[in-house]
Amino acid sequence: MITLLSDFGLTGPYVAAMKGVILSLNPDARIVDISHGIGPQGVDEGAYVLHQAYPFFPRGTIHVCVVDPGVGGQRAVLAVQAAGHIFLAPDNGILKYVYQDDPGFRAFQVVQPEFRRGKVSGTFHGRDIFAPAAGHLSLGVSPDSLGPPCREPVVRPVPELRVESGKASGEIVFFDRFGNAVTNIPRSLLPAGARASVQVRGIWMQGIVNSYSAARPGEFAAVFGSGETIEIAVREDNARRKGSLEIGDAVQVEWSLPGSR
Repeated sequence: MITLLSDFGLTGPYVAAMKGVILSLNPDARIVDISHGIGPQGVDEGAYVLHQAYPFFPRGTIHVCVVDPGVGGQRAVLAVQAAGHIFLAPDNGILKYVYQDDPGFRAFQVVQPEFRRGKVSGTFHGRDIFAPAAGHLSLGVSPDSLGPPCREPVVRPVPELRVESGKASGEIVFFDRFGNAVTNIPRSLLPAGARASVQVRGIWMQGIVNSYSAARPGEFAAVFGSGETIEIAVREDNARRKGSLEIGDAVQVEWSLPGSR
């Protein structure tokens, strides 16, 4: 199985060309699109989406990640074995959560010419390097056959989570298409039965609900999302737009148990 993640969108020929290259090498390959709606050059967004999706695929799946602002430059193309999966990605930090999940990962540079197209465009490595490598890997080629080890891949910082007694500070890490703001503050931090308040950009929300439908229409609400983290939402509206929220905005959570002062 091969997954594809990119910032290509769906209006051009780019995704189809990559699939064509893969299927020309392995007509039996199963190709699944994770997303092609990552914002242009959105490396951190792509890292988050990949991290939320890849664990649900079978072990041994090959994940092709082409969010690549440095295409045609000096950055390497990597094949990484981690967490029971194989990742093909530019060496730009898009695998930062994967490296965190499995510190024992193994990374190799994709340089052997027999595993890429004969003519490599300076602007479309997805078609000419990533897709052929994925096709060959799906046929049983091992990642270490693609090139030499990469000892120090680029690692972008993972958003910091700071926790004190009854308090946590995190940040917005992702917006879905409805404008819901996903944070890096896990549900598991809050004790069962705790009373909580959430603040972002001066907007305070009392309590955290378990579904969007439990919030009042038109009002900001803190919600436990499907990724088991706190989200900021506005029922039947767009929290990102209404609150002028941005990736990286600080989010604070405070909680107490009934009967405590």
